[in-house]
Amino acid sequence: MGDSFGGRPLQDHLYNDNGRADYNLIARLPAFNTSLDSAVRISQETRTVLMCSEREPAGCHRALLIAHQLHIRGVPAAHIRPENPDPQEHLDLLTALTDRWHTTNVQEAVDRQAQRHAYRRSRK
Repeated sequence: MGDSFGGRPLQDHLYNDNGRADYNLIARLPAFNTSLDSAVRISQETRTVLMCSEREPAGCHRALLIAHQLHIRGVPAAHIRPENPDPQEHLDLLTALTDRWHTTNVQEAVDRQAQRHAYRRSRK
């Protein structure tokens, strides 16, 4: 999937005023959507795993960007956790985020979590 699926974009306009990667802007990129389309197509043919180095899904772009965009498209996703043999359904993660941020608005909860955990580039 290359750089289009990563949580550390190369383009300056994909960062907010606080220097955090803006997942909403990334999700609008044609290259991101092409990669997401490819992942969905592959997942319809075979079991598919998208991996990242973050242990905690709630603090990682794979949950806050990729799995969330899959959710918006109606594609189920789950998160593999080393301490639990059963994957955590993405819907369960979204429920936990709405509880954490005291809101019923899923997008607001995801955005607030991303503001805390999205990659922050160093100041130049």
